[in-house]
Amino acid sequence: MAQRIQQKRSSIPGRRPDNSYLNPGELAVNTNSSDPGVFFEGHDGSIIKAGPTAMGPDAPNSEVGYGNGESWLNTSDRILRQYDSSIQEWVKVLSPQYGGSQKLLFVGTEYPEASDDIENDGSARPFKSLNRACLEIARRSILQGRADDLMQAKFTIMLLPGTNIARNEPGMGMQEFSELLGRLTKGRQLTLDELRAFNPPEGGIPVPRGTSIIGLDPFKSNVHPSYYPRWDRDGFEKGDKPSKRTAIFHTPGDTLINRLTFRDKVKNISVTAING
Repeated sequence: MAQRIQQKRSSIPGRRPDNSYLNPGELAVNTNSSDPGVFFEGHDGSIIKAGPTAMGPDAPNSEVGYGNGESWLNTSDRILRQYDSSIQEWVKVLSPQYGGSQKLLFVGTEYPEASDDIENDGSARPFKSLNRACLEIARRSILQGRADDLMQAKFTIMLLPGTNIARNEPGMGMQEFSELLGRLTKGRQLTLDELRAFNPPEGGIPVPRGTSIIGLDPFKSNVHPSYYPRWDRDGFEKGDKPSKRTAIFHTPGDTLINRLTFRDKVKNISVTAING
């Protein structure tokens, strides 16, 4: 009778062997179909997963650490990550479009997977708003306590086709701003009301120095402001002054805005009741 040979194995989801369980060249298998894996021991005693790629909204469960080069597809944001043991972090595998540069950020309000989450970097997954993209560039390019000239004129925002809203309302003072936002914690989804709080008191989105905003399609990459100064003809004829002037963008030096179509404010009309 033929001898059956089986590898060391477990069917418990997330269970991995440690180096006390394996000898060099020996394999271990997790047979659970929700989190399968084949593992071996590296020359330095680390446990390396040979495959397959883990899939799920959270990083694979591991009590013994991850192997260098291990892959994980986050099913919530559809971003593929690989583990870099030198920094002990999951590193995003960037979108291959336009080379996947971290200096190129995408904005697409109408894209179903767009997100203004603090953890989103706008490279592999678009932001929902121009406000969030400008804030991300400011976070990366304005360096505290040292010269930031090397980070200037490096970033481009690619505006995807669709109705893209620019929250250009007046911002807030420091005290009101702190009370509204509080601490920005990991995993927080910034709302448009919170993002517009970064605007100056007179309104308008501050564009970081040296940033280019380019539309993918000049006729379909539309920008709609959310705010404009109010005035009425009767008041104007009586000499009443309209509210202060504002802007959609505040553009500093080395800024380029090209291939966009600016349109009027999108009006929100809702019916609350029908009488008669």
